[in-house]
Amino acid sequence: TESKFIAEVENIDKLTTSTGTAPSKGSQKCHTCSQSVLVLKRIAVEGYAFHRKCFICEECNVVLKTSTYHLITSNDPNLPGHFYCKKHFNEVIARSRELIGRIGTGQVK
Repeated sequence: TESKFIAEVENIDKLTTSTGTAPSKGSQKCHTCSQSVLVLKRIAVEGYAFHRKCFICEECNVVLKTSTYHLITSNDPNLPGHFYCKKHFNEVIARSRELIGRIGTGQVK
């Protein structure tokens, strides 16, 4: 079965390797490469535009499908969304839970 998962993580900047700012959701710039995307050649996912080859997992660069991607967002609308394959989505969520646990026990300030 195909599915997609979306999670909101408050500390996403501490858990991901990518940097950048969230694109204007109305723009026609690719979320991954920041180049212009022709309307006929773009994929639109969760308000972001991509070239087909640029809709990839941020960890392993595997090309994602619009029916099976996993997205992690922040509650800050100025931070970009992060797209992952299932394996790396689960790893980022596990790191998030570990970080939350360490914050709760005072190991991280």
